[in-house]
Amino acid sequence: RDWTILLHWGMPLFEKLIPEHIFKELNGALCNPYLEFDAKVESLPVYNGVTGELLFSSHIPSSRRVSRRRLRELLAQDIEIRWNMTLERFQQAEGGVKVEFSNGETIDVQYILGADGASSRVRQALLNSEQAQSRGSGFMFATGITKFSDTEKTAAIVSAHPVAALMMNTGAVGAVGGE
Repeated sequence: RDWTILLHWGMPLFEKLIPEHIFKELNGALCNPYLEFDAKVESLPVYNGVTGELLFSSHIPSSRRVSRRRLRELLAQDIEIRWNMTLERFQQAEGGVKVEFSNGETIDVQYILGADGASSRVRQALLNSEQAQSRGSGFMFATGITKFSDTEKTAAIVSAHPVAALMMNTGAVGAVGGE
């Protein structure tokens, strides 16, 4: 599915890690390219899940909600990606990394990026087994989909925040996204 991602507190590091010409095209991956960014949009309000009272709002400058698919396409520019390959092992080599896949193919690369999910083989290879284990955050999220043609529901969601808002209760956290 083409779920969205909210790029927020990690944005300064994200900008440093990707080439400038690709970062300049980030607006092409935005969920809502017509949204005007200001202090309200670049914040994350947190509401009481029972009363609806605003508890606090965190300022997160440069935060952007993007389409995962469009972000992946943007970041894949000028990069040779090996899809559907299973990592067997890798080791640092002069000038980069030597990577071996389960089909026996070996390649030399400058970097290896572990984008292989919660049970990441890259993370397991880099860390000891205890550190590599994924841990639950204690947060529980649910997603609801509303058609923009349903103006009453859409207005209720966007009124909480035009990008995203959190609702907190004892034992649960909910999220509302407007893009």
